[in-house]
Amino acid sequence: MTMTDHDAVPATISWPRALVTGVVIVIVGILALVYVPNWILTKIHGKTRSSLVAVATTTFFVLLLALAWTLRYLQRRKVI
Repeated sequence: MTMTDHDAVPATISWPRALVTGVVIVIVGILALVYVPNWILTKIHGKTRSSLVAVATTTFFVLLLALAWTLRYLQRRKVI
């Protein structure tokens, strides 16, 4: 009987690496999900308020999905 990938014991990471990884994920998440939409709302001129809100909201959700996909990809590769 052979072992499949599902039967293998997952590799663990050290506490310092987990802490650094968590801090990096939080910083990237804050930058992507708070500062980018805020920058859109404050720096882009010549648009109506509703169009700026729509662009900022769309950007937020696109970046949220990209962050979630990236984290899942890194998990699958056992980087985090």
